Amino acid sequence: MPYKDISMIMTPLFPYFGAVFLRIFGDEVIVMRILEIFMTSLILFVTYKILVKLKINDGISLALIFRIVLYIF
Repeated sequence: MPYKDISMIMTPLFPYFGAVFLRIFGDEVIVMRILEIFMTSLILFVTYKILVKLKINDGISLALIFRIVLYIF
């Protein structure tokens, strides 16, 4: 059984959002890459806003976000 150690939970919103985005801009790989960049940026921004709302120092918040970016790449 391939990938038995990996668990990935996808909510129903992601495929619907991706389908709408692909229907508007066309079925191309570059369109999907741009969608991923947009969604990753949105996740990082929301994470930063949550850390600010928790009143964590800005420097520490940016360091944590940078760590997440390094983990992604």
